[in-house]
Amino acid sequence: MSPKPPYSITDKSRIEQLKTLLKNRERDEHIALLYDDDADGLTAGVFAYHGLKKLGFTNITTCPKAEDRQTYSSAFLQNLSSMEVKTIVCVDFEPISWKLASPAKIVEHGFDVIIIDHHFDQTELYDNLNTQNEQDILFIHPLNTTNSDNASQYCCAKFVYDVFSEIVDISEFRWKQAIGIIGDMNIIKWGDFTRDLLAEFGTKISAGDRKAFFTCPYGIMANTIGFAASQNSDDVEDFFQSYVNAKTVEELLPYVEKYKHVEEEFYYFIDNWEKYATYDETHKLYFVRLELKNMLAGLVSSVISYINYDYSFCFYQHNKQKSYHMSMRSQRGEVHLGKLLQHVASKFKNANGGGHAPAAGGICNESNFDEFVERIKESFDKFKIEKD
Repeated sequence: MSPKPPYSITDKSRIEQLKTLLKNRERDEHIALLYDDDADGLTAGVFAYHGLKKLGFTNITTCPKAEDRQTYSSAFLQNLSSMEVKTIVCVDFEPISWKLASPAKIVEHGFDVIIIDHHFDQTELYDNLNTQNEQDILFIHPLNTTNSDNASQYCCAKFVYDVFSEIVDISEFRWKQAIGIIGDMNIIKWGDFTRDLLAEFGTKISAGDRKAFFTCPYGIMANTIGFAASQNSDDVEDFFQSYVNAKTVEELLPYVEKYKHVEEEFYYFIDNWEKYATYDETHKLYFVRLELKNMLAGLVSSVISYINYDYSFCFYQHNKQKSYHMSMRSQRGEVHLGKLLQHVASKFKNANGGGHAPAAGGICNESNFDEFVERIKESFDKFKIEKD
């Protein structure tokens, strides 16, 4: 019996639109597949690639959303145009909300655009763009397709798998769902599903053992994707190609050795974070100073907060631009951290912040950091999530 997921696709109208849109294309049409460079996004990209290949498409260019690739910049889009790309598929990110493109830029080069994402619900915006322009623009999101009332909890890797599974059989790759779900730190919602899925492939995890998800081979690979992303986008794309071709998780394990130096730093902080922390007892909130050589802030933040479920966290690291980057995490579901950081950042010049309820990020100038922290404490309770 297949493990039962907490969410599933219930409204198939956009799936039918996707099916029709892809059916009407030549199989050798050039498609650009863009994906976020974390474990959830990369796995989502792999599932989209498998789906497109199974549908017969032969000319797919893949690229991670990364700063060094300048994804969705004018130069990037012009390059896709010169390569005669006709359709752009974006998974686990949406260009307008991420401030990578304006609505005008989305339609500027005449690409057809398919976006499958679980972050901001921009259904109305993209539906209007689709109506007002000649090219096809399709936005697929958990809130316009599924029975989920919390889009961020429907891991994008799983969501993309479900979307393409409505069109073509990609079940031979279903084991990869576990890597995406663990990488998205969604084990609390998807724990039973993931535990059953792992058992199907010979990995047994006891109920209540949170840490085992990260130390089993599938969790190790989710972390390793984060290690690759901490280096550069070439490493991410290299891993993507191996991930596409892998038939078992064991085939990917050699990558662990490649990132041994990153892994050592990661596990040091997982085991020693309290040495770098101060504690706000009123809000059960830890402020943790990160001193990382590799770009591991998001991954370290997520794993520590998941293992230490009863507390909220604000991880911060100074950078060369004389600013502080912050990653807030909380698995308790009591405070909307994205709205909290967005509110606090709005009080400062050259600051920004936002994200999901359990995970958010922000940045502020170093001269404002102490006051920024105090504002987080002062505003924390204002963004409590009302329980039904």
